[in-house]
Amino acid sequence: MILKKLVEELIRKDRVHPDNIVVLSPYRYDNKRLGIKKLIDGNPGIFSLDVTQKGQDKIRVSTIQSFKGLEADVVILCGIDGHQPACKPSILYVGATRARSMLYVIQKQNPDI
Repeated sequence: MILKKLVEELIRKDRVHPDNIVVLSPYRYDNKRLGIKKLIDGNPGIFSLDVTQKGQDKIRVSTIQSFKGLEADVVILCGIDGHQPACKPSILYVGATRARSMLYVIQKQNPDI
């Protein structure tokens, strides 16, 4: 899974503290369209669904809408699919502008391309 590899690389290789990483999506983490529920639920020591609590030594996971007005050094936007209403440009703009230093975008594979 791309998200898992990216998170491991950021923490181990790049030495980014987990508190400085946020995973954002237009969908809730448990939405089947996103496909990260098993990863998040299987790693409660790594991920947190409480976006307001920094200082947990965990990567925060949230919807873009719930993270509006907050910031993080590293933002990973995932589940991006331009064909869905949840991925309209205004929502993606909000997600992208939450990043202070680094922004990663993981786009869903499009079988039409």
